[in-house]
Amino acid sequence: MPSSSQGLAAICAKGAPGADKAVDSQTCPCFIAATGTDTTVSAMNSLRFVEALYENGISAELHLYAFGPHGFSTARTSIADPAELCSRTLHWVEDTISWLEDVFGAFTSGEMSSPRCPGRVRKDKDPYLSVDCLLATIAENQIAVERLNQLILVEETTQKWIAEQKENLLTSEMTLRSALQFLNVPGEVIRKADEILSEIPN
Repeated sequence: MPSSSQGLAAICAKGAPGADKAVDSQTCPCFIAATGTDTTVSAMNSLRFVEALYENGISAELHLYAFGPHGFSTARTSIADPAELCSRTLHWVEDTISWLEDVFGAFTSGEMSSPRCPGRVRKDKDPYLSVDCLLATIAENQIAVERLNQLILVEETTQKWIAEQKENLLTSEMTLRSALQFLNVPGEVIRKADEILSEIPN
């Protein structure tokens, strides 16, 4: 084997770096299509990638099809044998286009429509706080806690429940918005809380 091939073999033997290692809060929203039986790139790579995206608050959509080979491209008969693909795989390109329109807006009538889906699933990495930050993120900010305590008054039984559940709430993936909605806090109060938080650096 020539030395250049040996070098390539050594690199491949180590495995390519995972895309999940490159994810940060500035990564763009992602659509991922993969198959569970891909023997070239494990489906676990896609799962780790999506996990990293969500850990950084990035919106993502994962289509992990039950079976199919690596590199099925557009899944058309000129490229792939449909018998080797999960029947739903045939629609991944259309699904991607729909997702792009949801996240970035659609070009219709000579202009872009507004996105239907946010590019971020959480606001924890944004420069300012919001009700869409995790409870733990807001709880770590003393100014936010003090200002919200003045705004949000909850009944005694709810206060007791919050005190009992504090550890669980702060380690959950619950945002302040979800917690307030769960506690039946009026929408106007939630909007006011968001206004207050939007002035507090994260």
